[in-house]
Amino acid sequence: MYSPRQKLLWFAFSTRVMVLVLQAVTNFIIPDHVANVFVSPEDANLRRTWGDAAVDTLLGGLKRWDAQYFIHIAQYGYTYENCLAFFPFFPLVVRYVSYGLNSVVGSFLNIHSSILISATVINLIMFIKSADILHRLSLRILRSESKAYKSVVLYCVNPASIFFSAPYSETLFAFMSFYTMLKCTENETLRFANIDIVSGLPAGFSMITRSNGSVNLGFIFYTSFRNYIQNHYWDVGLFKYYRLKQIPNFLLASPILFLIMYHCMSYIKNNPKLCFTLGIRSNFGYTNKVPYRQKQYSKSFGANDPSFFVYIVHMIFLCIFCIMFVHIQVSTRLLASASPVLYWIGSYKMNVGPTPTSDQNTINEHFRRIGIGKRIPSHHLSIANLEGVDNMYSKWKTFIISRWMPDFQSRLIQYYFLGYFLIGTVLFSNFYPWT
Repeated sequence: MYSPRQKLLWFAFSTRVMVLVLQAVTNFIIPDHVANVFVSPEDANLRRTWGDAAVDTLLGGLKRWDAQYFIHIAQYGYTYENCLAFFPFFPLVVRYVSYGLNSVVGSFLNIHSSILISATVINLIMFIKSADILHRLSLRILRSESKAYKSVVLYCVNPASIFFSAPYSETLFAFMSFYTMLKCTENETLRFANIDIVSGLPAGFSMITRSNGSVNLGFIFYTSFRNYIQNHYWDVGLFKYYRLKQIPNFLLASPILFLIMYHCMSYIKNNPKLCFTLGIRSNFGYTNKVPYRQKQYSKSFGANDPSFFVYIVHMIFLCIFCIMFVHIQVSTRLLASASPVLYWIGSYKMNVGPTPTSDQNTINEHFRRIGIGKRIPSHHLSIANLEGVDNMYSKWKTFIISRWMPDFQSRLIQYYFLGYFLIGTVLFSNFYPWT
């Protein structure tokens, strides 16, 4: 039987394998769409072997859309002006890892194949690490093993999953962002003049991974700031994307924007005093004079909990920025990689119904029968209650894919995450428009 952490790590690995297999199969059987977008020019002098052909067959579906820019930058550098819209940290890491790989396998793989393999492996490792960091962060903020567990399961099948496996910076950015947030929870006495370098470094790395990484500075001292290249090549600007032909893209982005904005605004509406003090309860004597009490709406997302405040503000800022400035379909992957709030909302709202093997007596009898007796870790038992004994013996089976949700809201979240996981992988790998 696996512990909750082992379950999550194996599930994170399993979902990445599912994405890679699905993109390879669908890219092989479905003709690619002619998208008329940037494709990195091939070097005519680059030698191609059977190994390169095999890599292209297995991983070619990942080289779509902006992945072409990241691969091009990793291989050739910033040779075109429009490449400047993409920040350097991820392609730089990929480049140097691929150099090491190519020194070993260069006899049967060219540098282009080495770059594609390196990007895929880096994202695989970083995704597993980011899932682990998200679990630790969620435990501290949510203070509930089952909610933290559900949050990470949802992250593993998030609606932008294909972008966390393709050569995009989303996974590295998510790891840096979650790590910044985690380290800030460990330093309760941070001061502007005494910023912990351990929390400052990942925030700095996130800033050279994606443009919105600068917002992560807000988790250290509550500040944020927000660029000719993008405006010139992608027509990014205030409400510039609001055109009739973009209605399908607005529909694609609407679920994540509605889900996040509705619950974030509900948090603000339900916690006016807390928000007025910027989540710092000692201000204005709030902590000293008003004892902490769970309110009647305590089952709602983050009710009466000051630890949520900075995450809510960060997420609202990103949502408003997406709605006003960016290509709206990008909202899904931007928000899914920048904050844990989406997964926390899902964990609060998903009611996972019981199974015959998640009954308390059944679980206790099982542990007694296999000789563990009463020495059952409480966090282990709580997840066994959630998953059922049968799922706890599986590396990949979790409630999100093996359970029938008992209510409409839970099923809606389940279908949204899994639907975007599957459909997005198929469409992306064949150059069809996606988020």
